[in-house]
Amino acid sequence: MSKEALSKLSPKERELLEKLVREGLLEIKPTIGPGGVRYPEAEEALGEEDPEKVRSLLEGLASKGVLESKVVDRVLLCPDCGSPEVYSKYACPKCNSINVDYSELLEHVKCGYIAPREAFSKGEDLVCPNCKTELSGEGKGASKDGRYTVIGASYRCEKCGYNFDAPEIVHVCQKCHRTFTYRDAKYTKVHAYKIPDFVLEEIGTALPLKEALRAILQEKGYKVKIDGKIRGASGAQHSFDVVAEKDGKRLVVDVSKTGTQRDIVSLLGKKMDTNPTAAILIDSSGREEVRSLSKVYGITVIEGRGEEEVRKDLLKTLAEIESKAKGRGEK
Repeated sequence: MSKEALSKLSPKERELLEKLVREGLLEIKPTIGPGGVRYPEAEEALGEEDPEKVRSLLEGLASKGVLESKVVDRVLLCPDCGSPEVYSKYACPKCNSINVDYSELLEHVKCGYIAPREAFSKGEDLVCPNCKTELSGEGKGASKDGRYTVIGASYRCEKCGYNFDAPEIVHVCQKCHRTFTYRDAKYTKVHAYKIPDFVLEEIGTALPLKEALRAILQEKGYKVKIDGKIRGASGAQHSFDVVAEKDGKRLVVDVSKTGTQRDIVSLLGKKMDTNPTAAILIDSSGREEVRSLSKVYGITVIEGRGEEEVRKDLLKTLAEIESKAKGRGEK
């Protein structure tokens, strides 16, 4: 993945990534509550109150490779309304009644009598119903005659009398009251997301510079769009780091971190198709390669050594553009 993946993002997707980077939210963790699976930090960063929109946006970013996703949990959801507010009950596998009881099976060691605990119960005491011996437990302190052991457990349906080892598990939605089993339940993956290094490098480095360019251009009366898109004469849509417009003049700006020929050739191709008033490349690499090609391609290269230097050179470039426009009788 590279800058190409970022260039294909919608403005809303790009906005979310930039806000997350700006606010240091490099990992986006889920919460599970009455409203389902939510990402409150992403909701706050976007200013979006609809959790479903935020979830869809994060899933879309992950599918485009600009977010890393990891399964951190699973959640049981109602098949009708999607609520995670679900509680479970045991039911009889024969008649489906939820009126079932759990009982331990006890064995009186001395006489060998086996029955459910309820059969041994006499008030708060346990008494063998077969030999009438009072039972005192399995510990070393128990008398030989009074010892008993728990040899198992079972369930009994109070409606139909059926005894069984494993009950049917029934889920009940607290929101819409739908009753369902595992056969109908939605057992959904819950993801956490992380901003990958290449996104951090691209946005983390370029964003402050783009914001500085926006401020300078707005100061000079330009209407500015970061990560703007322009449809060219060929019908293709081209992405620029900054697009600025004023009185019929259109400036396009790209930021180059590498200072390679590829960056300036890419800008040249977009420039030829969109025909802006001026094309500007902010080169933060300090290399001479793009500068030597700039005059041939008709592209202004400004070295991105620091914000003050960029401001000074950009203001000079804007003044030259204004001067040329006046010379042509433009505003």
